[in-house]
Amino acid sequence: MRAPRLLLVSGAVVLGLAMIIATEAVIRKETADALGSAERHVETLARSLRDQIDAEFAGVESLMRVTAAEAQREGLEVAALRMSRMIAARSGKAADFLLLDASGNKVWESRETRLYPEIILEHLQVQSRELPRLHVTPLSRDPDTGAWVMHLSYPVRGGDGEVKGIAMAAINALQLQRSYGEMNLGRGGVLKLLGRDGVLIARVSDESVGGGHDIGGSDWSRPPGRGCNTGVMLGPVDGVRRIGSACDAEVGALLVGVGVHASDAMSGVHANSMRYRIIAVLLVGLLAGGTMIMFALMTRQQLTQAALRRSESRFRALNALGSDWYWETDAEYRLKHVSEGFYRMCGLPPEMLSGRTLWETEGITPVGSDWSGHQATIVRRAPFRDLALRFISPQAVVAYGSVSGEPVFDENGRLEGYRGIGNDITAEDVTRILSQGHDTGSTMREVIETICRTMDWKWGARRHLEPGTQMLTCHEYWLAPDCSADEFIALSMQPKISDPRAGTVSQAILQGKIVWLTDHSPLNLRRSRLAREAGLRGAVSVPVRRGRGIEDALEFFSDRVEVPDQVTLDTLDSVSSEVGQPAVICSASASTCWSGSNCNCSTCPSPACCRTGISGFFTAILRRRGCSATH
Repeated sequence: MRAPRLLLVSGAVVLGLAMIIATEAVIRKETADALGSAERHVETLARSLRDQIDAEFAGVESLMRVTAAEAQREGLEVAALRMSRMIAARSGKAADFLLLDASGNKVWESRETRLYPEIILEHLQVQSRELPRLHVTPLSRDPDTGAWVMHLSYPVRGGDGEVKGIAMAAINALQLQRSYGEMNLGRGGVLKLLGRDGVLIARVSDESVGGGHDIGGSDWSRPPGRGCNTGVMLGPVDGVRRIGSACDAEVGALLVGVGVHASDAMSGVHANSMRYRIIAVLLVGLLAGGTMIMFALMTRQQLTQAALRRSESRFRALNALGSDWYWETDAEYRLKHVSEGFYRMCGLPPEMLSGRTLWETEGITPVGSDWSGHQATIVRRAPFRDLALRFISPQAVVAYGSVSGEPVFDENGRLEGYRGIGNDITAEDVTRILSQGHDTGSTMREVIETICRTMDWKWGARRHLEPGTQMLTCHEYWLAPDCSADEFIALSMQPKISDPRAGTVSQAILQGKIVWLTDHSPLNLRRSRLAREAGLRGAVSVPVRRGRGIEDALEFFSDRVEVPDQVTLDTLDSVSSEVGQPAVICSASASTCWSGSNCNCSTCPSPACCRTGISGFFTAILRRRGCSATH
């Protein structure tokens, strides 16, 4: 029956994938068509605005060129008279004109206008060091009217080529605002006028008018040659993605840009895409339903085989209810089956165990004794309970477990092998370390090593901050055997003045919170450099909270760029409180009761409630790995 099922599943998967691929192809085509249409519309608007600005600026530049030539021949006073006559003959009054001498003093103005000194100075400096050309500065507010105005200038040179003055024009931004309204660009639309040097001359949107930002290097500032640069662009000022077009103007070395909000322009396509995907999901659902019906029909033909399998697996299912894994051996006590929970717990690959006894397997050792006692039990063909074992994975991660088993005999009394269950007791082992340790230093060193091996971290240490002198010292530490960091350790062991600004340990102690540094290597500090040379990258400092305050922190380094997740942060926060609390042993239950928890052994009906504190850290970590830690 396997071949028909495989054929049915393969056909359903292929058909479902074909539906999904076809739907996405239609969506991509409609998206591309809509994007192309929006880009053509925006480019048409940008070209139209570019032509308007070219016409306006060309007239202004022509008048200032004539004025400059007249001033070169006859002087500024005569040029001012000529300029006033030409302006009087102009039909449009969109600009105010001025004639300034080389010191920035007004010789003549078409209307009383106040200019900021810095604007006059910029135009004089630019025109004195460059070839004669039209120079444009960004929008600024008129001090009298409050209107937004951009300023244009053209140099007046003497016969010796020196600048004798400048002709200037002040153009109100109202024309750009009117053009914005006429274009009906919608929410998030924008008009832009940019200089070739990346300076934003003018920006008009539905929310504001302004200019002056340097947006060099952005999508909007790429010179398009003599045409238009059109596409999806990221707004350098507000960070909004727009479908925009920037066209090259003929006057003033400017770029004229128009943009519409990408989400508004593509809203119709997004709605259609959602409908297409809903239809595709419904079709795939119908296909899946039909496949399930076919599976049900096939299953009816296998009732006899299913009954046999249920009978065979009843023992395993019942045992799994109270354990983390189950196991079976042959008559020679060689492992022939171990459930998946074991591999998740200890990290040992299946090929290391298959066909071997426990004592032949590298990385498995009994806790507190050797194998002789257990081997004697197997020789007597007796059952055993709660054999504590230590597991060390190829990655040097340590876990602890207990196994129980009983012999299995055939109908003739011959030994067929052993079978039994196992439980993860990693968390209980750490609780044992803390509760049984009499030497504070060795106890803390064992805790640090266990945490490092469980998290696959390379370095761990307890750091102490002396309140009076603010000296930071290093006490118990552990370094992974495969890590060489002599200079790093030597520097870490040297007392130093705490640095709350750059030191993660100082910050953790003084602020009372976990400080996580995803990558230590880019920091320009001596200890960071030595850590980088030793292959250490991510770092975390966990404050140790005691009743009188915080004077210690546990520091850990990893050889990876570590990004914290919420489970790790929560459990490290538990460590912050629990490691600093003294532990006592409950005589009634032989369980550890942490003074920082709410457990009261005198009223505790079950030892299980005492397993709080530091054990919670390993329970959460193992669950994060996909294990279910049972105590």
